[in-house]
Amino acid sequence: MTWFLVRADRHVRWQDKLNPVWWFGNINEPQPPAWYEQTLPQWRRYLGWYTRNLGHNFNWYVIGFADRDFWRLGRYPQHNWALPPARWNWAWPPFVSYNGKHIEWQIGWKDQGNFGAALRRTTTTP
Repeated sequence: MTWFLVRADRHVRWQDKLNPVWWFGNINEPQPPAWYEQTLPQWRRYLGWYTRNLGHNFNWYVIGFADRDFWRLGRYPQHNWALPPARWNWAWPPFVSYNGKHIEWQIGWKDQGNFGAALRRTTTTP
């Protein structure tokens, strides 16, 4: 088990965190980046971007703590996935991930302080 200090690069006002409308925005990238769906009309790019990241502020700053410095303790505290050949990773604040032969999943507070969950087919052999 090792410790890792994560430094916040943004401060969010508590008034914003109390506003449910703000929860559905994306303070980190309010505009679609150049790489996102370049061939679509602008209105579809914006609609897709906002729905793709629905709840970004909520996961990062309301239930997450990406706007504050924090210590992460774990097996691989700087990573969300275990480093090969290991398949499991866990950390505190509560987080666990698994890289299997056919599936990979994770749930909890990630390495940048945001809350997230994922379940998908494994794309590469661990």
